[in-house]
Amino acid sequence: MKKRTFIAAFLFPIALLAQENFTLKGKIEKLKVPAKAGLTYIEGDIPTTIFTDVKDGEFSFDFTMPPGRTSNAKLWVFPTDSTKAKIRKSETFEFFMEPQNMVLNSPSDLIEDAIVKDSKINDDNAEYQKLLKIVNKKQRTLKNEYKNKTDEEKKDHAYLNTYYSREQEIQKEKKALDRQFYDNHPDSYVSLYLFSDIINYKNEPVAARELFAKLSEKNKSTLLGKWFQNQLFESGESTEIQKTAPDKMAIDFTLNDVNGKPVKLSDFRGQYVLLDFWASWCVPCRAESPHLVNAYNSYKDKGFHILGVSLDAPSKKQEWLEAIKKDGLSWTQVLDLGASDKAAARLYKVSSIPTNYLIDPNGKIVGQNLRGGQLVAKLAEVLDKK
Repeated sequence: MKKRTFIAAFLFPIALLAQENFTLKGKIEKLKVPAKAGLTYIEGDIPTTIFTDVKDGEFSFDFTMPPGRTSNAKLWVFPTDSTKAKIRKSETFEFFMEPQNMVLNSPSDLIEDAIVKDSKINDDNAEYQKLLKIVNKKQRTLKNEYKNKTDEEKKDHAYLNTYYSREQEIQKEKKALDRQFYDNHPDSYVSLYLFSDIINYKNEPVAARELFAKLSEKNKSTLLGKWFQNQLFESGESTEIQKTAPDKMAIDFTLNDVNGKPVKLSDFRGQYVLLDFWASWCVPCRAESPHLVNAYNSYKDKGFHILGVSLDAPSKKQEWLEAIKKDGLSWTQVLDLGASDKAAARLYKVSSIPTNYLIDPNGKIVGQNLRGGQLVAKLAEVLDKK
């Protein structure tokens, strides 16, 4: 299943809205071994992960959400007794949580086969995932091929070039399918969610307004729809967005690193730097980590650095530090102060993560949202000539 970008929760004034209590109940019909279930979603205005026991395949979560809010979510099940359980650790189920009591059921022993009952949004999502079935299989096959290569083969530039070329072709195919679903389902919340995947509205504001206009009034009136409208149409906002477009000078800021030491973006002038917005709780961000590690190790001695900006809450510092260690992120890491008007994510109008900007030695933005092999391809273009 496609790893979704998580919408940056702090950009919505959710804390000002009344929260209501709901329950998510689930059943994995053929799961008979002891297990636990984990659920990550946006509660209030921050990402939250909660856990519960799975007994005889059944589990239940209590959650809060304001009326009118929809959150992308990830649910996974893992064994409490690995010697008896047959659950694969990678099994997850991604869906949309709504402000209502929710029920999901899997007819097998796998959470990934679950179906959310009585949910139009999740019915649409199931249709969208069916559309992506072939391209997702291609993506999994390519990733497994890379995973099975030796460490030496993974460093071979000839192989990496072919790998990234194939990866980009798969992404083009997926983007075409995203647009197909979007055009055919203007009333679906899934289409609204795909909007920023289909087009970079920061760099193409005119085309983005035309694309957004295709959505139904129902979608435009949602919290996310109103936020996009504010970004695209309200006075001043589109000008602010263009401040972080390619060929613009990167906006400087200062944040503290893992040791509490102030770090400026401008400290990295004289080399290429990737400004990478992420968080420990963000599944798509963590999926990008191997690509970033490969790019960093390949080009750190040629004038390339990464500045990771975490959107983890200050109270979640330990989770942030553990993610850095686990993913092998050996470059500079700072923690954003999401409540501050001068926070980096606000300066760069970050609407979802992962989001990144490639900045040249003079401080000019020369690339944005370079995912997977796109980053290495761009670095090869500008640094292999040296």
